[in-house]
Amino acid sequence: MLKHRKIRMFWRAWGGLIKLALLFATLILLASCTTNTSGDYCLLYRPIYADYSFDTPETIRQIDDNNVVYDTLCER
Repeated sequence: MLKHRKIRMFWRAWGGLIKLALLFATLILLASCTTNTSGDYCLLYRPIYADYSFDTPETIRQIDDNNVVYDTLCER
């Protein structure tokens, strides 16, 4: 009986703060689990074209790699 009284007193003292902390933790977890719902990648993305007279070879390589991903996923 004494144990239940201690638990009840603890809950009265800290229950509101515990509930608030659980609500806050839940909201943080839900916010971190969002996904991109704006649409399909193939509808949003457009290929990039390099300017071979001004772009560096590394930039051109990265553009080509990016466009290969687009071609692979979207298969025109």
